[in-house]
Amino acid sequence: MFRKKRMTLCKGNGVQQCTAGKNGRPKEAYFALKGQPPCRCAEHKTPEMVDVRSRRCVGTDGNTCSKQPKWNMPDQTVGKWCKTCAPPGAVDVKNRRCAGKDGKKCSTQPFWNMPDQTVGKWCKPCAPPGAVDVTGKRCIADGCNVHVSTNKYDKLCLMHFIHAHPERALVSVQKNYHTKELNVFAFLKQSFGDRCTIQFNQTPPGSCSRRKVDAVIDVGYCVLAIEIDELQHATYGVECETKRLHELWSAYGGRHLYVIRFNPDQYKNANGKSVPSCWAYNKDGFVKVKKKSEAEWLERLEALRREVSYVLENEAAVTASGADRPYTVRTLFYDELLL
Repeated sequence: MFRKKRMTLCKGNGVQQCTAGKNGRPKEAYFALKGQPPCRCAEHKTPEMVDVRSRRCVGTDGNTCSKQPKWNMPDQTVGKWCKTCAPPGAVDVKNRRCAGKDGKKCSTQPFWNMPDQTVGKWCKPCAPPGAVDVTGKRCIADGCNVHVSTNKYDKLCLMHFIHAHPERALVSVQKNYHTKELNVFAFLKQSFGDRCTIQFNQTPPGSCSRRKVDAVIDVGYCVLAIEIDELQHATYGVECETKRLHELWSAYGGRHLYVIRFNPDQYKNANGKSVPSCWAYNKDGFVKVKKKSEAEWLERLEALRREVSYVLENEAAVTASGADRPYTVRTLFYDELLL
């Protein structure tokens, strides 16, 4: 009768017993000084210890190799070489292989299967219709299939995290990533979050259009779009912007589109005087509101709040002013000559 070899458990760090295993029990030992039996787990090993239990690549041309072997000849099941040392004809015998397509074998690792499965069966080229990548963690937002590689965004993808928590994104998202937009998003959510639903950086729902708007409020009688136009988007061509607005108007079902274009940066006022941007880089390379411009930035945000409130509270006036055109564009803190 076959008797399973008894595992060797970690002896801890010499002072405390190992509790790194399941339910606080000692973990299996793999590490020791070269030539010695295993006595420590990865958590308690000393810098000079090496893995003395795992199988090692046999190397090539008489040279030894310390990598774990996954490659061997196709008729074998136990690894003999690492990928670098493997001779011609060797394949990865440790990882699962794609089931193939139309009776043809495939040597690619499988990551795709039907949505109710958790183990990969096909590679992407061989996957049948309806199959999806089932091996990676995905964003928990409804209808989102984006892979998530970190838990620091509450199991959401980056964009859904920004939409759900713009105020938290200001401090947790990568440095200078849409910093000005996130600041405005947080202000809008704080000011209007209890009155209406605000969508951030999303395409029109149910539309094939891939055009995104920084912030959208479906007012009912019209669609309110808020664009944070850094540097007034001065490098954007007029024809391209006009085409974009027409596409958005069509994507939202032909309802009147009320666009507020908010510039957080430098502009010229009615007297032709240049008003500097409220933002600048600090000594650490982060974009921040300048201390001397904090009051002015609050004034700009208040002007934006008044404009949004006007659209939300004055249906008759907004409808009448836009009756003869598909969209209305209001610019805040733009060069007066551009109005």
